[in-house]
Amino acid sequence: MKSNPFTLSLILVLLLTACAAARNPDADSSTPDPTKTYFWIEAEAGAVYKSMIVKSDQAASNQIFITSYRSKPALDVPPPDGYIDFTIDIRERALYRVWARVQAPREDANSFWMKLDDGPWFVWEHIGRLADSWCWDYLPTDFLLETGPHTLRMTYRENNVGVDKLLLTDDLSFTPDGMGKTASRIFQRNNFRSSVVDRYGNLQVIGTRLCDQNGEPVQLRGVSTHGLQWFPAVIGATIPNAVEALGIDIIRPALYIEDYVKGDFWNGYLAHPEEMKAMEKDLIEDAIAAGVYVVIDWHIHTNPTTYTEQALDFFTEMSALYGGYPNVLFEICNEPDDSAAWFMIKRYAERIIPAIRENDPDDFENIIIIGTPNWCQYVDLAADDPLIGYTNIMYALHFYAGSHKEEFRMRARDALDGTQAMRGNLHGNKIPLIVTEWSACDYGANENDFAEAQQWLDFINERGISWIFWALCNKDEASSIFYPDVSLAGPWKTEDYTPSGVWIRERIQKR
Repeated sequence: MKSNPFTLSLILVLLLTACAAARNPDADSSTPDPTKTYFWIEAEAGAVYKSMIVKSDQAASNQIFITSYRSKPALDVPPPDGYIDFTIDIRERALYRVWARVQAPREDANSFWMKLDDGPWFVWEHIGRLADSWCWDYLPTDFLLETGPHTLRMTYRENNVGVDKLLLTDDLSFTPDGMGKTASRIFQRNNFRSSVVDRYGNLQVIGTRLCDQNGEPVQLRGVSTHGLQWFPAVIGATIPNAVEALGIDIIRPALYIEDYVKGDFWNGYLAHPEEMKAMEKDLIEDAIAAGVYVVIDWHIHTNPTTYTEQALDFFTEMSALYGGYPNVLFEICNEPDDSAAWFMIKRYAERIIPAIRENDPDDFENIIIIGTPNWCQYVDLAADDPLIGYTNIMYALHFYAGSHKEEFRMRARDALDGTQAMRGNLHGNKIPLIVTEWSACDYGANENDFAEAQQWLDFINERGISWIFWALCNKDEASSIFYPDVSLAGPWKTEDYTPSGVWIRERIQKR
């Protein structure tokens, strides 16, 4: 493949809601020409960075699209953060046209910044008719592209402008309509497969240890994504590339549940259950195909009893679909907050566990992980009054090393050993722990404390406790494994890893 002999510069003026035919009188066909090339791209398939998010709309292709993360006035210069990239391999030198399926609701919300390759940023803007519905628009300038990879980058300029789908084509007489054709895969699917599930098989809990199908203790090491509505993993790419590059045994797609209606957060699962659930299913299936374990995560930060009925519906469906796979673990409440006393969490668990067990196969039971009080830090309170009458149950321990230090390790020791150093486990019970979320930074993700993180890691490794690191993400914060300008699709180069990413990759791979 030849490399691109020159860099193209674009100043793109985005006509976000004009009807395509009105802007393109020469385009007279919506029937593809078999001799031409068409790159159909879902906007959400690009690498999504800070200040750009995925939102849902039943009228959008795949019911989701890309827009800005927060309200901002029109920007005179491109922002330093918040963009999406599409890398496309051009196999034939030709003149290409760029189309976008777009939506712009107001005159002060009708433009994006765009550029191609290493060229300067330009504005793609429309001053004509506005519409709340989706329609196709094209760039008024066509571009001669040489063979080789080209990267199209776009970012926000005005608030609430939506981009659903893109088309790059050398058919200059073609006009897309409706939702367009099935999107091309712009990321190469990685078919790498781990042998970890083949080796360990159906997991089981014996005493306080997680064990394989033969009753031998195992320790799994893995990573969690960030919230899928903000930083969606790329289907067919992110998880298998993480399995290959990091050597992980387990992955946890973080399915945020709560509907934040104020501030900067976009809605989670409760607002758009079908769309978010579809994304979760795709990632579960990626993990199964990659031969690793996967945690189906109900990612709350409140009292879990608030959403008991919704959780019942979710876990009933997910256990019916995936309960027969040895790969799957269920985490039924991510982080109960300080309003959730242990008896409340326990009461919730006693509703959810039977729904999952109803769908377990006859010959084994999937591991079910129970959240513990105070954002999964007071595990000793759970040990004092554990769930009775269930098997293959584990209890979640979470920590952020920059904030949670020796006191929290003492609570973990009390839970594991039946001791009473913190006086939370007065009955001296012992329970099995699994760390489903931790990082080297403080809980605000501002700064890493690798010395304290190593103390934690030494502790959980000595105890053989399985762990999942936060986060497989490119958010601009200390916990992220990748830098903000790195695609979540992968594969990744050495320079793509943050200090946190370099540190944890070494420790995942060191057995």
